[in-house]
Amino acid sequence: MGNEVFSELALEAVLNALNKKEAKSNGAMYSIKELYVVWLVKVLGNNKALISSTREDGLYFEATYNGAEKEMYVDEYKKINNTKFKIEQSQKEFVHLSEVKDTFTEWSQQFIKREM
Repeated sequence: MGNEVFSELALEAVLNALNKKEAKSNGAMYSIKELYVVWLVKVLGNNKALISSTREDGLYFEATYNGAEKEMYVDEYKKINNTKFKIEQSQKEFVHLSEVKDTFTEWSQQFIKREM
């Protein structure tokens, strides 16, 4: 499924899930105009999107399309807090992926040999 079609379906799925919940609690219903896609990706026939709303309720959603099963799942999360961490190291102090690649390759080959 393409990103544009998935985005529309994901927004509608989140809207339906939200309004179903709001109807049960007599809350204020959501409008599609209040929802927006923050991030999305397609991997191996599956799609995933993070969706938020313009309301200040701290809610965000993860919509996942399982291409094999032709199913959409909507997970709801609530932001509890935001903690800031100051990073003082320079880039030179961080380990670069190329530095660990050989170590990982050696480790994985040893692991495979043990499993056989």
